[in-house]
Amino acid sequence: MRTDFDKRAQTNIQLYSQLLASGYPIQDVSKVQASYRLSTQLFAGQVRHDGRPFVCHLVGVGSVLAMLESSTSTVIAGLLHSAIRTIVNASRGSGGHLFQLPLECIHSRKLDGKSKHARR
Repeated sequence: MRTDFDKRAQTNIQLYSQLLASGYPIQDVSKVQASYRLSTQLFAGQVRHDGRPFVCHLVGVGSVLAMLESSTSTVIAGLLHSAIRTIVNASRGSGGHLFQLPLECIHSRKLDGKSKHARR
């Protein structure tokens, strides 16, 4: 028996399509794309126990959050939820610039206030 959980996105393209079909504004999907790109950089070469790239887990988490009609910021947090330790460690030697993208994505005030996906 298949459940809604079984319908979660497994790839970035599936996630973007899911978000658009669910009514997320294109500007918000662009923010999710930027967060996905950051995740792929942070977790390049890492795989899960089943051999799939680790980023597939992050996409699945973002997808489940989108199924729950979460805000764009929450979907982005799902994509980055495993990254904080990696970001902190990398930022120590970079003057903190690696924090810029996640903070811009998560704290953006540019979300469409009329959207059901706007900050709640």
